[in-house]
Amino acid sequence: MHRVNTQKRRFLFYTNEKRIVSYAGLWDAPTSGTVYSLILMAHALAGSGHDVVIACQVDEPFVAEGVVFEPCQSESELLRLVEAEAEVFDTVVVVGHAINEITEAIRVLPHCIYWLHNWTPFAELVSQVERFQFKQVVCVSRYHLGYYLTHAVRRFSLFRRLTYINNPVDLRFSAPARVSEANGAEIKVAFIGYPSRGKGFDKVISMMQGLSQLTDRVCVLHVFGDTTLYNNTSQADVEIGAHQPSVLHGSVSRRELYPLLAECDFAVSGLSGAETFCLSLLEAAVCGVVPVTVNSGGQVSFLNSSNAIIAERVSDLPAKVLKCFESSTGYRALSTQARRLYLDFAPELIADRWMQLGRQRSCRAAGLLVVGVFMWFVYSRSRRAWFTLGKK
Repeated sequence: MHRVNTQKRRFLFYTNEKRIVSYAGLWDAPTSGTVYSLILMAHALAGSGHDVVIACQVDEPFVAEGVVFEPCQSESELLRLVEAEAEVFDTVVVVGHAINEITEAIRVLPHCIYWLHNWTPFAELVSQVERFQFKQVVCVSRYHLGYYLTHAVRRFSLFRRLTYINNPVDLRFSAPARVSEANGAEIKVAFIGYPSRGKGFDKVISMMQGLSQLTDRVCVLHVFGDTTLYNNTSQADVEIGAHQPSVLHGSVSRRELYPLLAECDFAVSGLSGAETFCLSLLEAAVCGVVPVTVNSGGQVSFLNSSNAIIAERVSDLPAKVLKCFESSTGYRALSTQARRLYLDFAPELIADRWMQLGRQRSCRAAGLLVVGVFMWFVYSRSRRAWFTLGKK
């Protein structure tokens, strides 16, 4: 049984995400991966007996499942909130894009951390750390961290502040695992996310077209996500219906998503190599759906040939997908191993890593972790480059 740190801590997370919901609301409200990870982490920390406040864009304060939600529309309100507390927070965490709304005033906070969810140009990240004096920068996967470590080898002040903590996934929100192997007249492939070139959706279309050319079976693409996911203006830069047949589900809640996802044979994402974590593939894996991706991006931190279909090039994926689909034992093996990924991403386990942040006794372990990630990233990227050059 997993044991958690019993020493009480006080966390404050500052976010400017628009769609903030409580833990119970995650089931019925479509949210971004950032919000999903934040709420799961806050719920797990509160469940372990720690004080957790989320300063966010809500109209009125409320408490849900032990987590306090406080209205906070600006940095000045955040600072007033911290000062008004009877006790000083152990840790204040600036979450993702909220960094765009803070100034040097944040320096007054004693232990301020940046939870970096997205890709930020290295020079800009250095500038942010120097400007805001973040004590640590938390990446969301070892791949995400590895990229920055390779750039920070000559900047020890940043190198020693970088670490990573995986995003969690909650099995309690997942659909039952698939009970049958892939078979039948249709090959059903799910894409979860904002369908754009940045998310590799153009490459998904290419993969589906390649798959259709290899088989007489109908290859159906199920798209979960739409072009108005983040605002009210369509920003599609890829024709969503470019592959036929396609089923466009739009942005749906997890209550709707998981049962529909569990009916699909495969889930594809990360084909642009631009994911920092790729939560959608982890969620698909927990549902027992075989992930499909390329060997570049945050998803390679947890996906490999034993639990996913993974290739160096998009053009190699169609044949691999078809081979897996036609082998019941092969599909079952990948599906079973994919579902077991949950053991490494349970919220309580990930929360324990957050509780260790800033603890003196964990500094040596953190140093070893960073060195290990650095060596893994250099080796894996060198191997990929060698393979790619060899194919030319």
